[in-house]
Amino acid sequence: MKLISPDFLAAHIVAPDGVAPIPAYTLPSLLRQFATACFPGSRSCSALCQELPLAQPYAWRNVKIVRARAEDAAALTAIAFSAKRYWRYPERWIEAWRDTLTVRADFVKGNETYAAVVDDREVGFYALSVAGDKLRLEHLWVLPDSINQGIGSSLFAHAVERARALGFRVMEIESDPNAEGFYRKLGARRVGVNVSELDGQRREFPVLVYEIFADVGRPAVA
Repeated sequence: MKLISPDFLAAHIVAPDGVAPIPAYTLPSLLRQFATACFPGSRSCSALCQELPLAQPYAWRNVKIVRARAEDAAALTAIAFSAKRYWRYPERWIEAWRDTLTVRADFVKGNETYAAVVDDREVGFYALSVAGDKLRLEHLWVLPDSINQGIGSSLFAHAVERARALGFRVMEIESDPNAEGFYRKLGARRVGVNVSELDGQRREFPVLVYEIFADVGRPAVA
């Protein structure tokens, strides 16, 4: 029996009118959920899911993911602030998070930082940081007017491939509470919570991990 790959399905399934392709980034997520539901706890299933492409941009969106440069720091910072404001936090909270949201040139130089570019405009970015034997998804932001277009999923997929290339098996994520569902849909799982207080209010930030299976023959760091 000949197996049909997820890549083939994503490339060839079309909408009922026979013209517009189904947004390809949705298919791998559906296959992941199906496989996990049918074979819970199966390592073979988990390995298969890791082979599924995490995300592809909409076919009609010309998205490029490129290595960010030090001179992009100000533009990336603007994206982070704009994305954080999307959840309508009080402006005084945004100001309290200024250091966390600010991307500096030396950070871009010293860490894996990639931007999503559409029509020569940066619309999102992610950054990975390494501390000892741990890899952390430090940033992943998308401009509000580009949300729900597959760009965040594409950035996450790119981050996973960079993590795999660097030899890591686990990527840690401290998520905004509003973004936890996004990461969990892509296969991350919650392992804890970081608690802080702001304006006398208790704030809980989910801590998640995404497990990355090493390519055959490539050593990986636990």
